[in-house]
Amino acid sequence: MTLAEKLANLPAQPGCYLYRDKQNKILYVGKAKNLRNRVRHYFQATPDVRLHDLVSRIADVELFGLLPMPVLIMVAATILAAFWMRYSARGRASIATTRCF
Repeated sequence: MTLAEKLANLPAQPGCYLYRDKQNKILYVGKAKNLRNRVRHYFQATPDVRLHDLVSRIADVELFGLLPMPVLIMVAATILAAFWMRYSARGRASIATTRCF
């Protein structure tokens, strides 16, 4: 499935998402109340240079959405702790220390 097809079929439910580049390296980890709105937001025109750089590198989106909320937060925190991502501005433990949405 292409990136465009994945973006067109995003669920409108809570979950975590990973952005990956062409080498399958994780670029960004995020969580959202509504995956469809949050993930599509990144692909809209923006004057933000950092966001534009991130979007230009995205080759794939991976979703984790059909899990209970505490599990989703643990998944995102585990991924953040295991991988350094250039675009994660708030640090590795940020998802684990924030509210559940």
